[in-house]
Amino acid sequence: MSIERHGYIRCSIQGDGIGLDAAQASLDQGEPAALALRRIRERIAAVSGTLRLTSRPGTGTELLVTVPLRSSR
Repeated sequence: MSIERHGYIRCSIQGDGIGLDAAQASLDQGEPAALALRRIRERIAAVSGTLRLTSRPGTGTELLVTVPLRSSR
């Protein structure tokens, strides 16, 4: 995990596990991974932030969260 701070906070979380199909995980609404991703996205959006998920089956996964220090809402 790494954290940067420049008018925003950017947090990168990387795993070297089995990875996942990020597009499919977002579509499988009943699956625990999809529900967790949706909740994470909702919470980040509530503070005007963004979430980028990068992953493929058989590789690791990276979550990149960017949140402004001052909300525009």
